[in-house]
Amino acid sequence: MPTGGWRAPARTKKDEREKRRARACLLILSVAVAAILLCAPKLSSAASASSGPRAWAEQHPEFGHRSAIPRTLLDRARAVLGDEARVHAFVAKLLAGEPTKFAVLGSSLASCRGASHLDSGWPALLHKWLELAFTPCAAALPRGTRFFTPSPGYWYQLQRHLCEQSTVQYIDMAVYASTPLFAEMCMVPKVPPDVDLVIVEYGVNDMEYAGVAMSSAMAQRLMHTVERRSLERTVRSLLSGPSAPAVLFMEMYSWGMASRAERNFALLPEDFHAAMARYYGNVQVLSSRLVLHPLLTGGTGAWAGGLTPEDIAASGLYQPDGIHPTDAGHRVYADILIAYIQGIAHKQLLAAASEQHAREGGGSTTSGGDTQHPGKHASSAHGAHGVGDADAGDVLLEGGKLSGMVEGLAAAMLTLPPPLAPGNEHKGFNQCFLNHDTKLLVTANAGFEFVDEGGPMDNGLVRHKFGFVAWSPGASLTLRLDTTLGGAATDTVHVLISHLKSYSGMGRARVACVGGCLCAPIDVDAHYGLANVSLTSFADVRVGAHPACDLQVTVLNEPGPDGGFKFKVIGVVLHDSPHAASIPLLAGDHVDYVESKVSGFMPGGFGEGTALVAVGAAGGSSATAAQ
Repeated sequence: MPTGGWRAPARTKKDEREKRRARACLLILSVAVAAILLCAPKLSSAASASSGPRAWAEQHPEFGHRSAIPRTLLDRARAVLGDEARVHAFVAKLLAGEPTKFAVLGSSLASCRGASHLDSGWPALLHKWLELAFTPCAAALPRGTRFFTPSPGYWYQLQRHLCEQSTVQYIDMAVYASTPLFAEMCMVPKVPPDVDLVIVEYGVNDMEYAGVAMSSAMAQRLMHTVERRSLERTVRSLLSGPSAPAVLFMEMYSWGMASRAERNFALLPEDFHAAMARYYGNVQVLSSRLVLHPLLTGGTGAWAGGLTPEDIAASGLYQPDGIHPTDAGHRVYADILIAYIQGIAHKQLLAAASEQHAREGGGSTTSGGDTQHPGKHASSAHGAHGVGDADAGDVLLEGGKLSGMVEGLAAAMLTLPPPLAPGNEHKGFNQCFLNHDTKLLVTANAGFEFVDEGGPMDNGLVRHKFGFVAWSPGASLTLRLDTTLGGAATDTVHVLISHLKSYSGMGRARVACVGGCLCAPIDVDAHYGLANVSLTSFADVRVGAHPACDLQVTVLNEPGPDGGFKFKVIGVVLHDSPHAASIPLLAGDHVDYVESKVSGFMPGGFGEGTALVAVGAAGGSSATAAQ
């Protein structure tokens, strides 16, 4: 019928609309399911965080790691805490499953020196624990995986992670035998701008001169040493970083320093670091001395009046040098850091669980009213008492002076206070050329050879020792430098020639300006008077600003005590900072080890193919190392 013939197409169009609607609903549903699946890990993480520490540990068993050292003793290591907001923010990101980065600045004590395996040094142990305690590695790896067990097949060393799903990155910036001055000049400019935590280890190498114990006079000067002033500038630079990272001093306890201290305890460099941390208020100090000293002096059941080299050797915590830790020593350092982070995470998990319980109508479940949100912190006053506003009649508020001061302080705290050492602001522009970078500066070479005097160590680590070496008098090396520092300098700058000093076969060299710039020539003695000791030294030359300054190093016909003429140039640092009037020595000839760590010559630098480059104040690169 006509009517039926007319209705049939209508029903077909309706069917088509229904089909389109069904397809749209199916698409929306599939997108929603995909979104849920993508968000599932974070939802699961959030759920476990709000369920408290016990539930978190069930999903991340290594979170509950218990050290063989009593917790009460580990807690002693918290020498300076102050305002911990930045550390709490780092831990909050870990608990939220967000990508996090921590960097380690320091010397060989912050590397794997003394460890039997490449991933048994304390920074690597900390990193592996963080991965197992806070990242999907806990689920990706076999249950029962421990952070202190060396990874099979060198997986960790090659990948710098325990698993591909890890969200925690460890940036190894420790340089054998470096000091705070070296770190400030050549390593701090390479700290990633998005780093969340920087651990600074210079409790041993913070000295006026390498190999020289702090005298009483030096100790009394507190901040008035080249190295300590440099360390303060490093701290100020890190605190002012774009990501506002947490800055934490990890203080090492070594026999080399403690043997000269009163009762093997004080005064040590860390005592001055603690004063610095307290001054800035938001820098933490963890002291291994506060754990190791009681263990070493009271471990026999009765307090010893003092320590001997035999006591140190018998502890099993130190290498024969009494400075570098064994595997057990590295574990102690790692457990101190783990216990500190563990405690903060435990508090945040309890707070999250309490908030969740309160939202569900159950009220607070934590003792002491601790309901702070992870990463958020009450002021010390409110945190201590947990009560409301001060009474109107409070004597502290009479005249309104205190409230005005409090408001003023809040505004002032948005910036750093003045330096603890007067005038110790970070000023100027600097460039650092090391190892392969130095080859880019050479315009003439007669008798010097670029060599690697390093090699593999017992634990498999390859220690490179690059540099230009000459063995005969008359050999010369000419370096062309832009001593205007890219236009930033108009007067004179410091050119620091990094060179080897050693006890055998070394000679003397003259450093002079031979073109484009003016300077007073200096003679440099490469012989070092202590047997079996080699170190890196800086020869400081004041040079006029010029875009093409030719500086020449010439080996003199003046042999060392044993008749040798050897001279080794490792690198060059240029800067116009007013803080370079006195340049101390750097203990050890391992500064040239930096190049291998940052350019991919060994597993574990800033990333494959990345080299240490000359970095100016603005962070720009002016040289790239040859690969």
